[in-house]
Amino acid sequence: MLRKHWNFHGEKASGMLMPTVCLKGTITIQCVNYLAPNPQMSTWYLGALLSGEKMALAVNDKGCAKKCRAMFRNGNQWVDDNLFNGKYYIQKLPKPVDCQVDEGILVDQLVGQYRAHVCGLGYLLKKENIETTLKTIHKCN
Repeated sequence: MLRKHWNFHGEKASGMLMPTVCLKGTITIQCVNYLAPNPQMSTWYLGALLSGEKMALAVNDKGCAKKCRAMFRNGNQWVDDNLFNGKYYIQKLPKPVDCQVDEGILVDQLVGQYRAHVCGLGYLLKKENIETTLKTIHKCN
């Protein structure tokens, strides 16, 4: 079934996995407007990239699989380097903005990681950072 739907309207489904919003863009989900990179959307996206890689391999689209893996590697490195503050992941705002999480502890920041484990994708970010984040969330909530 996946193979049947991989190509449609003359376009590869893999094109839908590529980002359409830059890091400075706005991502809206469930009435929450994130104006900058944050761990919640990042873990969903990283999980989607690994899923895309697996689907591409299943239909023998090695080019797409390679692109997804490269984007995953760049993305997860960037999140660990830029959003992890030593205790948990933060939202990275260029300047303070009302109604944003910013340096706060987003309780569902690892929801994409949870889903990745359920789907057998493994860790999306550094295991030790995830463990530290979970301990911090538990302690502060």
